Amino acid sequence: MLDIGGDIGALVVRTDDEAAGHELHLRADGDVGSSIHTGVWPRQQPNGPVTAALFLALTEGTYWVLDERGDDLFEVAITGGELARADARTAVLAAGTGGTARR
Repeated sequence: MLDIGGDIGALVVRTDDEAAGHELHLRADGDVGSSIHTGVWPRQQPNGPVTAALFLALTEGTYWVLDERGDDLFEVAITGGELARADARTAVLAAGTGGTARR
């Protein structure tokens, strides 16, 4: 159960299994000086485990998921009262192959 509502939302980011035990960083758009982080862990789902990071209590707005160097990887929009979903596996592929990930 997530405690979201009003202008507070949350974000779940799927990752490769190899990311388990590492951290994923996120920063608010326009705030290049700081970031927040959370652990990446296997999480049980009805169809089996997935590896993901869960960011709780994010104020509504635009955020950037960061790569391991701290560079912008892709952006996500957070809406109050909702759980946003992103897939870093496809964003990395798209960014690395001239695809649609926004930089």
